[in-house]
Amino acid sequence: MNVKVAAPTPYGDYTLHMAVQKDLPELLSIINKVLGRITPEQHMQMRSKWLSVRYEHGIQKKEIFLWALFLIAGASLILGVVLIWNRVLKREVARRKELIDKLENALAEIKTLEGIVPICSNCKKIRNDQGYWDKIETYIEKHSGASFSHSMCPDCLDSLYGEKDWYQKKKKAPASPSSVPESESSDPYKP
Repeated sequence: MNVKVAAPTPYGDYTLHMAVQKDLPELLSIINKVLGRITPEQHMQMRSKWLSVRYEHGIQKKEIFLWALFLIAGASLILGVVLIWNRVLKREVARRKELIDKLENALAEIKTLEGIVPICSNCKKIRNDQGYWDKIETYIEKHSGASFSHSMCPDCLDSLYGEKDWYQKKKKAPASPSSVPESESSDPYKP
């Protein structure tokens, strides 16, 4: 018999008893004589051999320690993975925010002209969104990143100043800087 008791019982020391039928009184006297001659050492040997009952009270400290160690190791592993993943995500979010800022700045700098632009056939002014007429240069500067510097093409110079003597002289003169008089060197096309 291998009995194991894992919790306290109300039976105390768990003492065992024997019973004999009433019609066998001789057997009772024989059993009593045998039990009377057994020494306490023999009694303990028989009890441990035939009635080995071990008492274990509750959970052992070693088991608690092992389970706690296992749980702490698992929780530490999970926490470590979460922290590392959190750092990776934080870097990725920062990188994406920086990229979004760069894209928004680039988009703010880009101005495009789209759609139909109402322009005067004669003076070439453009009607703005408020209904006012702006010079073409002003309108384009407001709606794009372009800026203007004014000059004249050779055809317009000929049509405007072609008959002027100073222009004819200028046109015939070589284009070297030494041949230009100082008074005319600042703007060669002004009269």
